[in-house]
Amino acid sequence: MEIPQWVRDINEDKGYHGNDIIGYHYYTYKRPLAFINETNIDQFPTLIYIIAQIPTYFTGNISSRQSVSTWINELDEVKIVTPQNINELNDLLQSTTNCTEKLLVLVNNENICPLLYWNNIARTVHMYSGVRPVYLSAPLPAAMSVTLYKRLPLLDETVCRQMFLVHQSSYSVLFQDYTPNAVRELIEILLPNDTGECPPLQDTMWYSILTPLTELQMIYFSGEHDLVKLEHKQSYVLVGITGGVAVIALAISIFWGLNGSAFAN
Repeated sequence: MEIPQWVRDINEDKGYHGNDIIGYHYYTYKRPLAFINETNIDQFPTLIYIIAQIPTYFTGNISSRQSVSTWINELDEVKIVTPQNINELNDLLQSTTNCTEKLLVLVNNENICPLLYWNNIARTVHMYSGVRPVYLSAPLPAAMSVTLYKRLPLLDETVCRQMFLVHQSSYSVLFQDYTPNAVRELIEILLPNDTGECPPLQDTMWYSILTPLTELQMIYFSGEHDLVKLEHKQSYVLVGITGGVAVIALAISIFWGLNGSAFAN
């Protein structure tokens, strides 16, 4: 049987290596496996795609390279959402108000603490629980950073890696174990299995996302964010101080203008 070579070819075509590769294991079925349901097996030999102990059974022609390769590619395909700007990030957060949208968000600095099996986690949650994986590459641009950390204030910008769920305009407690099985298990705990139209979340494990920032707040906090970054670079200390005065003066001017016009009415 040529299936091992077909799997190797798929790995090569996709450029997979290390933790991302699709492995192939031959198992002589002498005793049952806990995560395999025999009633789903029509005949032997059979082909089963397993990720995080979640099996999917092949029902096509096991001798057809095209059928097997198409099946594997469809299961392996995962669409990771990667918002590129503040509008896309706000739209994602807004999308969770409909009670059906669920997001698993990873904020990660790959240069400091890469999560080598993120793609496997993304495949697992998307296939099993219908959760959309979202990836944010840290450090974020000023506007995106301000949006994320002001609207989800329990997150910590100084932490290298953070993973959490977003659902019903709320965000969950942070994940502590990043293995695919552990992520799947915590998702099952966090997401309600109530069949109601919009089942309530567990109060102790979820926090409300704050309202979007105003344009004035974005200007001020983005400037403040850039100033803090500059102040951490010794060669830019003087520029940082000057920039800080300019930002403060701008904020005072804007507030004074509002106080003298709209507020006066």
